[in-house]
Amino acid sequence: MHGVAVDKEPVLIVMELLKIGDFGLTREGDIYHMATTRKLPIKWIPPEIIVNNTFSFKSDVWSFGILGK
Repeated sequence: MHGVAVDKEPVLIVMELLKIGDFGLTREGDIYHMATTRKLPIKWIPPEIIVNNTFSFKSDVWSFGILGK
């Protein structure tokens, strides 16, 4: 599932445990390519999403790392 970490999703960080609360924008699969352009949270968007609109497990981990700081 990709595309979860956006600024409007509830996030709770307690004792170094990151929890996400809404899976409404998720996509299932190894890699997801956006077919259309949409607004994305530039503060924690990985470079590969900006360049080629590709979400993956690696891009999700990158985004969660930025959110957890």
